[in-house]
Amino acid sequence: MYNAVILIVDDEQTYLDAIAETLNEKNFKIVQALNGKMGCMVAEKFIPDIIIVDWEMPEMNGIEMIAELKKNDRTKDIPVIMCTGIMTSSKNLDTALNAGAIDYIRKPVDPIEITARINSALKIANAYKEIKSRKEQIEEQKLDIEQKNKELVELNATKDKLFSIIGHDLRGPIGGFKSFIEFMISSCDLTDTEEITKLLILMQKSAGSTYELLENLLIWAKSQQNEIVFAPKKIILKELVLDTIQLFNHLLQDKQIEIIDNIPLDFSVLADKNMLETVLRNLISNSIKFTPRRKNIYILVDKNATEYVITVKDEGIGIKPDDISKLFKKNEHFTTYGTNNEKGSGLGLMLCKDLVERHNERIWVVSEVGKGSEFKFTMPLCQD
Repeated sequence: MYNAVILIVDDEQTYLDAIAETLNEKNFKIVQALNGKMGCMVAEKFIPDIIIVDWEMPEMNGIEMIAELKKNDRTKDIPVIMCTGIMTSSKNLDTALNAGAIDYIRKPVDPIEITARINSALKIANAYKEIKSRKEQIEEQKLDIEQKNKELVELNATKDKLFSIIGHDLRGPIGGFKSFIEFMISSCDLTDTEEITKLLILMQKSAGSTYELLENLLIWAKSQQNEIVFAPKKIILKELVLDTIQLFNHLLQDKQIEIIDNIPLDFSVLADKNMLETVLRNLISNSIKFTPRRKNIYILVDKNATEYVITVKDEGIGIKPDDISKLFKKNEHFTTYGTNNEKGSGLGLMLCKDLVERHNERIWVVSEVGKGSEFKFTMPLCQD
């Protein structure tokens, strides 16, 4: 209660001095203003604990001042006591209280009365501040709980996706690999090199798809735990694209697919090389899976003022509109099969989304069934 700041607003200096003298004796800190307009400015600057305001004043009267105070987020909760020697009727009292005043004092001011009313107002103000503070704490706790719930939902989705991949997408190829080996040991004629070669080719394909899935799974797991270091640098886009395409030469030859790009040699992105390579690898791999034999894949780049839009476009089977919404989501188990029955887990696209968003960029898809798909993502320009 002591050392509370009291703002007194009155157009008569004698009343200001009289009230200030009384309150100074009670160890209140006093600030003054000679009209309502000035009072609003002083209130916003000092944020007093209580405001005592005269009703009749030039430029802005007491009722108008209360209205202005209530419009300002910084001053709207300051308790206001109306003080007047003219507007003293019950109707005036009702007007002042309806305007937002919490109390009403008649002039001439009695020192004992004004001290008592200020002390009462301070108790109310302190109680209100305590309630407001507790409410803010509750809101903060509520937001914290909501954030933790959101994180738990994300963690559960991550866990469910991990178990789903282990249970469905890894179990199949590993089981097939095991069956191939058992067949070779128990039933295969080891002198029949043609049969052994066919089995080894099948095993190679199975091992390749399993390795690709495991590699994505490990990168995704590290990403979910924020263990991947983001290290952007200047990258010549065409060089990285060509290096990534080399990883798929055997698949491209097997399906007689050609990859065509329109990337100029001077296009440079500011990106993490490992992350961007992972994005390109997954999108190109997907395009190969879902593109029929003897078709083309295109890697296109458009440049605007702040970024590149990179597109991996295929002439494949396309994606149904209802399935497009399932892409990039942890809580959707979206298994698809390519034109040679290649299995896709959907993990690669989730990983692409995560790695692209780490660059503060975006990824999306445009597709039409029977006509192919265009996976698009943005990357920032490298300003030399």
